[in-house]
Amino acid sequence: MDHKEARKFRQQIMFNNEDDIHFPTLTVNRTMKFALKNKVPRERPEHLQEKKEYIQGTRDGILESLGIAHTKKTLVGNEFIRGVSGGERKRVSLAEFWDNPTRGLDSKTAVEFARLLRREADQNDKTMVATMYQAGNAIYDEFDKILVLAEGRVIYYGPRTMARAYFEDMGFIVPKGANIADFLTSVTVITERIVQPGLEGKVPSTPEEFESRFLASDINTQMLDAIEPPEKLTHEKDDLVMAVANEKKKKHLPRPQSVYTTSLWDQIYACTVR
Repeated sequence: MDHKEARKFRQQIMFNNEDDIHFPTLTVNRTMKFALKNKVPRERPEHLQEKKEYIQGTRDGILESLGIAHTKKTLVGNEFIRGVSGGERKRVSLAEFWDNPTRGLDSKTAVEFARLLRREADQNDKTMVATMYQAGNAIYDEFDKILVLAEGRVIYYGPRTMARAYFEDMGFIVPKGANIADFLTSVTVITERIVQPGLEGKVPSTPEEFESRFLASDINTQMLDAIEPPEKLTHEKDDLVMAVANEKKKKHLPRPQSVYTTSLWDQIYACTVR
């Protein structure tokens, strides 16, 4: 799928820059309500049948999960207008987009967000892909699979529960009390990694050597076996189109071909209220 085809799925594809850009004079509550007004599905939980109840219930659930329920009546603000703190503003962005999610968050909030991703994946059968800085063990344990890159080369991709043992068997030592994620990223750094005595000359040193080891590993073989062969993916785009079409049936869409969830009138109304 090229970038032109991807434009048809703008409703499903979102990107959030590291800079948290919002309307600074709106409160957190109004910021969230505007976003949710344009994402109300036709089929809603039994306890949230009314549109207003759905918006309020979803808003409160997200804000509480991110630990910023107390900021609802506070302006979002920016560098010129006083509002929520930088970390809280980042969490407002997270409520709308999930990209580079834990940057700028304290450790407690980062863990809470990772658990939010876990719940979303389990409850709604979604696949979550997250790139995180300095993920602690509590965050690391929320994921099923781990991908480790070195200069663009895959040096590990497989179950989280097998990642540590894979590199330990290779000859590396996990420092006492270290985060596993930090250990995984340190094995390619000569000045940071710790090698078992006597194996200094046998462990990989370059990204190419790490990649070669992984490609020859049993874990790589298992992961390749689990991947659908290309001949079974010939209708992948058609399947995506069908899935999006089914999703649109559950929402207020004026036209099946529309990339927007709500009608033009609803968008104008929401923007006017904002």
